[in-house]
Amino acid sequence: MLGGDREDISESRIVEFASSVKNRLVVMLSEAVKRVFNQQRAPRQLRTFVVSGEGEFLARLAAEHAFGTPPAERIVSLNEELGPTVSACAPAYALAVLATER
Repeated sequence: MLGGDREDISESRIVEFASSVKNRLVVMLSEAVKRVFNQQRAPRQLRTFVVSGEGEFLARLAAEHAFGTPPAERIVSLNEELGPTVSACAPAYALAVLATER
């Protein structure tokens, strides 16, 4: 069993499990980011990196993992700039815009 509640596993094991999941997500996301970036016809230098949504912290970590620390000259947090409500909607809006461009 990988997970459980506090009656079944210790708090340290829960933290270890959550950390393992987070680390794997960061690796998967960073690989995807690098793949998309490298598929561009003429990849440019990253100057601004925008993060948003509930997984903003994962996006920031993935960018750092993919491109080094810091991943760009400027990291824009939509959560900090526009608030959590707008930030949470930004990924869905971006996907809708991309869908109309095809």
